[in-house]
Amino acid sequence: MNRMHYWQMQPEEAYSSFLSMMEKVVEANSAKAGPATKDRIYQHETFVKFAYHIASILTLETGSRFSNTTNEKTSYDYSSVIVLFRAALETYLTYYYIYSDVRDSDERTLRFHNWMIDGLNLRQRADVSFSADLELKKALEAVDIHNSIRIIQSTDAFERLSEKDQHLIVSKRKWLRPGWADIFARTGMAKYWARMLYSVFSAYAHTSSLSIMQFKDATVRNEGKLLTTSLARLILTVCALFIDSYRTDFSLEVTLEERELEMLEAWIWFSTHLPSPSSDR
Repeated sequence: MNRMHYWQMQPEEAYSSFLSMMEKVVEANSAKAGPATKDRIYQHETFVKFAYHIASILTLETGSRFSNTTNEKTSYDYSSVIVLFRAALETYLTYYYIYSDVRDSDERTLRFHNWMIDGLNLRQRADVSFSADLELKKALEAVDIHNSIRIIQSTDAFERLSEKDQHLIVSKRKWLRPGWADIFARTGMAKYWARMLYSVFSAYAHTSSLSIMQFKDATVRNEGKLLTTSLARLILTVCALFIDSYRTDFSLEVTLEERELEMLEAWIWFSTHLPSPSSDR
């Protein structure tokens, strides 16, 4: 197999190919019979959310055309592409940490409900006194938080936690997870790139960062495209890892074309064989 052929693909072509594969695995999952549990529904929707991010990246990378009476120009919003890169990466890492990086279903239950508690608790801080409907929703979500805490406390995985971590979940309602870069390294991605990639996305995603001004200058010099193309190849490895995790976790029998399987294998291989200045992998 000529793996470099896939590395040298234009990102737009690779995005389109991976989106086609995502559609196939989602359809295969939708065709499966039987009721889905709450955590399985969120597991599926997290994958779909990732696919939407990739579709948006593809749309932005093609550029937006603006015309007036004299000429037509194409604008490329590369800074927004990098914001979407980060959103897509965090979506995958959330999925991986909750559903793939677990020893058993008991630990998955704890991590899923811990994640739910953290998100719902954030919404409890909102002042919704102006809307009776939102007040009711807030009250119902408070009940959901208590139910999730009870479910967590019933797991063996909770019993294995330290008293400090148990307190953080039950009393502080914190989501206990490693840093994003650490989770990324657990996926099999070479550690150097796992750490570097998330740092770069964080720097360019925040408007308070000097990087946003550097990016503006780089775009003027036509280097914005070069930067996003380089980073796109790393996000494409994430596409392959996510598709592979999703179809494995749901035990899907998906009919992919021979070229699609070869492309998937190639990008998964790249995730662990990217050259780096460090021998730490």
